[in-house]
Amino acid sequence: WHFRRYLEYEETKTRKMVPEKELIKFLLKFITPYKYLIIFLILLSLINLATGLATPYLTKILIDEYIVSKNYNGFIFILAIFILIAVINFLSSSLNTYYLAKVGQGILYSMRCKMYRHLLRLRLEYFKKNETGAIISRIINDVDAVSDIITSGAINTFINVLSISGSIIIMYEMNVELTLISLTIIPLIVLTSYIFSRWTRRAYKKTREKIAKVTTSIEQTVSGAKVSQAFVRRRKIDIQKFEETNREYLQASMEANKLFSSISPIMNLIRAGGIALLLWYGGMMILNNRLTIGTLIAFYAYTERFFGPVISLTMFYNTIQSALAASERIYEFLHEDIERDRPNAIELDKVKGKIEYRHVYFSYDSETLLFKDFNLSINPGETIAIVGPTGAGKTSLIKLLFRFHEINGGAILLDNIDIRNIKLSSLRSHIGLVLQEDYLFKGTVLENIRIGDPSAGIDEVKRVVKELGIEEFIESLPNGYNTSVLEGGKNLSAGQRQLIAFARALLSNPKILVLDEATSSVDPYTEKLIQNALEKMIKDKTCIIIAHRLSTVRLADRIVVLSDGRVVEEGTHEELLKKRGLYAKLYYEQLDKSMIEAVSS
Repeated sequence: WHFRRYLEYEETKTRKMVPEKELIKFLLKFITPYKYLIIFLILLSLINLATGLATPYLTKILIDEYIVSKNYNGFIFILAIFILIAVINFLSSSLNTYYLAKVGQGILYSMRCKMYRHLLRLRLEYFKKNETGAIISRIINDVDAVSDIITSGAINTFINVLSISGSIIIMYEMNVELTLISLTIIPLIVLTSYIFSRWTRRAYKKTREKIAKVTTSIEQTVSGAKVSQAFVRRRKIDIQKFEETNREYLQASMEANKLFSSISPIMNLIRAGGIALLLWYGGMMILNNRLTIGTLIAFYAYTERFFGPVISLTMFYNTIQSALAASERIYEFLHEDIERDRPNAIELDKVKGKIEYRHVYFSYDSETLLFKDFNLSINPGETIAIVGPTGAGKTSLIKLLFRFHEINGGAILLDNIDIRNIKLSSLRSHIGLVLQEDYLFKGTVLENIRIGDPSAGIDEVKRVVKELGIEEFIESLPNGYNTSVLEGGKNLSAGQRQLIAFARALLSNPKILVLDEATSSVDPYTEKLIQNALEKMIKDKTCIIIAHRLSTVRLADRIVVLSDGRVVEEGTHEELLKKRGLYAKLYYEQLDKSMIEAVSS
C-alpha cells in the first residue's frame, strides 16, 4: 500500500509550500460532514482495541489460574468469555470496515465533485499552463491518496498509538523487567526507519519523474495518432523513445522496489531479535521461579501487538508526507483563479445585439500589446465578416467578447453596457458560438445538439434542424438522431461536426451568433448544406463570422480586415476589392488556390 502511494503520478515542478495548519484546516472542511460517523468509527476501533488487548491477559489467567490448577469450571468460564470477545470483535470489525469505506468514499465523492465544479470555472490560462495528464492526476490520484489518509490512515494511527500505550501499561503491570527489555528495541526500529526513509524518498522521487515521462509520451501518441500512423519513420522513432523512457522507469521502479522489499525483512528481523531476547530472558525467569508460563505467553502476544503498531507508525510517516503533498496540490488547484462576476453584475433580460469595442487594450503576456486603442462597432442585426492574416487578432476578439480573457484597458459594450458588469452566465447565454473545430461529446447526435438547451424536447430539436435545412443530413446518418458520436466527434467529418454545431448554437436561441468558420475542406454537398444553414442562422441576428471561405465573406453586410491587432480596412466585398489593399491581396491569393485545387480535382 505504501509503495503504491509512492508510485502515483506526481508533478515535479516547484510549488509554493502551503503551511500544514492551513492544509489541515482545508481538509477538515471535507471531514466535518462525517464527524458523527467518524466518532462512531473511533468507538468501534476502541472496542476492537479493547478486545484485542484483553485476549492475551485472559490467556495468562487461563493458563496460570485454571489449567495449571486443573480448575475445569473456571476453564469453561474463561473459554466462554473468549468466545464472547471473539463475537464482539467480529461484529465491531465488520461494522468498522463498512463505515470506514462509507466515510472514505463519501469524502472522495465530495472532494472530486468540488474539484470538478471548480474545473468548469477555471480560466482558459490554467488549461494552457497545465498538461491534461497533470489535471486528471489531481482529480484522480491525489484525491485517492488524501481520502485514504484522512480515513483509515488517521484512525489507524490513533488506534496504533492507543494500542502501544495500552500494551505498555498492561505489560508494565505484569512485569517491569520484561517491559524494559521489550522497549529497548524501539530506538533501533525508529533509527532503521529513518535511514530507509531518506533512501526511499530519493528513489521514489526519481520513479515519479520517470512515470511522468511515460504518461506524457502516451498522451502525445494518443493526441497525434494520425501523424504517427501517417509517418512510418516517425512511428519507429516514437517506439524507440517510448521503450527507452519505459526502460528508465522500469530501472527506477526496480531500484525503489529493491529498497522497499528490504525494509519489511529487516524490520521483521529486528522484531524477531526482540522477541528472542524476550523469550530468553523470560525463560530464565521461569526457570528461577520468578515468572509464570502464562505471563510469558501473554507478554509474547503483547509484544506482537506492540511491535506491529510501532513499525506501522514509523513507516506511516512517509505516507503522511505523500498525502500532505497530494493535499497541497488539491489545495492549490481549488485556489486557482476562477472566472468571477463583479459584485453588482446584472442579468440581461432582452438583448438587441449592439456590440462595441471601445478603446480596447489587450495583451496575452503583459508585455506585447495585441490590441492598442482598438475600436469596432457592430449594429444590431448586422452580419460582419472578420478577415486577416494569421495572428491578426481575429479569434482574440471573440475570446474577449466571451470574457475568456479580461482586457487591460478600455471597454467592450453590449447594448451600451460594459460586459464586465454583466453576469458571465447571462452574457454567454445570449451568444451562440460555433468554433472552428467544435468539440462534440461522447453520446448521440441528439444529446450533442441539446447541449444548446438541455431542456429542449425532440420536437424543438427537430424544428431547429428543419429551420436550418439539415434534416436530410440527420436522417442520412446510420441511426438518425440516435447515431453514436465518439469523443470529439472522431467518427464524423469536419463538415458534419459543424452542421451539428450549427444546430446546437441555434437551439440556444441566441440574439448574437459568433462563428469561427472551419478551414477544413469539405465535399460540395456538405459545403452547400453549410452555406444554406449559415444563411438561415444569421437571419435577424447580430453575427460575427471569422471567415475563411469566399462564399461566406459575401454573406456579410460588412467586412472588417485586421492586421497586427488593427482595423486596416472596412467595407463590402466589392468596395474592398476596388481599394486593392490587404483584403484584395488575401482574396486573390485564396482565389488562385481554389482554382488550382479545382483544376487538380
